[in-house]
Amino acid sequence: MTTHARDTAAAATAEAEAEARVGAPAGRRPVPHWAVRAAHAVPLCVLPSGLWRVALVLGPAGHNEDHRWAAWERPYAIGLSVVCEGLALLALGLVRPWGEAVPRCVTSCTGTGARTRSGSVAAVTTVRM
Repeated sequence: MTTHARDTAAAATAEAEAEARVGAPAGRRPVPHWAVRAAHAVPLCVLPSGLWRVALVLGPAGHNEDHRWAAWERPYAIGLSVVCEGLALLALGLVRPWGEAVPRCVTSCTGTGARTRSGSVAAVTTVRM
């Protein structure tokens, strides 16, 4: 192999590695594309049920007009839709760097990567309860 061919192959390899690292923090492996697509699909899967609940509250979903809503039912249905969609959006944290760091507003942590030991202790404590 000639020097020029070796240099060209090394440049192509470095360029491919740089493209693969896009979106990945320094020193970490990039997230697979299938995982990113799946994380984006989670909120889309939850969306139809939320829209259905909102349509029930607003009336165009074909709900029986004789039904009398209790005072708490309408806010509950809307709130449930908002909470479910918000929790579904947290799936994006599994494929983004911000999902691995503790927020700076937590005073006992420094905002660096979450420690696995503290997470393990919390999980074991929850299971034993």
